[in-house]
Amino acid sequence: MRARYGIYFSAADPYSFILFADFDGVDGVPDKKYNHASEPLCNNSECIEKIIIPGGDGIKDVCGIVSETPEKIKKCSRNSELDYANIVFVRPDPDANIIGTLINTDTVYQSIEISVEPPKKDFCKTIKVWLTGQISIEPTCS
Repeated sequence: MRARYGIYFSAADPYSFILFADFDGVDGVPDKKYNHASEPLCNNSECIEKIIIPGGDGIKDVCGIVSETPEKIKKCSRNSELDYANIVFVRPDPDANIIGTLINTDTVYQSIEISVEPPKKDFCKTIKVWLTGQISIEPTCS
């Protein structure tokens, strides 16, 4: 079995995220998402570690990009269009699997943007992850 590891974001908890190993699925096929969202303390077989973001910094928004066309269709947590987001890598494949959930309905996204903002708004960044596995960090404070 190939290793499957990911990161999970919840719109309900903008001050933490979960690193996980994707062990379960249907008939041994991984579902490429974190399946224990109801356990905030990370007491389950998939959770590797819950990371608390220090210093009052937080995740301002998580947006799944449905289409990378010039119109760029986004579904964002701050607009209540995204409850959870998962980014999973199945090693040794470099591609990312990006799944967002809204009211128990999963959507596969072309890319995802995680906006991080400190209380003073002096060091804002947006982390972007594409299906190809490419990751970039861009300054976004204005």
